Amino acid sequence: MRNLLKELGREHLSTGYPIVYTSADSVFQIAAHEQMVPLMITADHGCDSTHKIHTDHTREYVPLLVYGQRVKKNVDLGTRETFADCGQTIADLLGTEPLSHGQSFKMDIIDECL
Repeated sequence: MRNLLKELGREHLSTGYPIVYTSADSVFQIAAHEQMVPLMITADHGCDSTHKIHTDHTREYVPLLVYGQRVKKNVDLGTRETFADCGQTIADLLGTEPLSHGQSFKMDIIDECL
């Protein structure tokens, strides 16, 4: 397993450029060092294990957890209208052009005082 903190952490901390994580292992390796972009943990679809025919994509809602040093505590983001809200929020946090879908929840989660 690659140690992303050793490989990319120094550049991330000195430049502020985000690291794009591609696996849970890499996310948790460096999550403790997150300073700029909050960590969002979610799923792309829900699976209902009690569904008897199949268990793929059987739930409409998925969990969404947001963690970070600047993230407000105890915020209920409610039921989002679309999964694209996560992408729009990430674009907003990174300061890139808005995406064509989704509504950012950056202002709901970021504590500007921290």
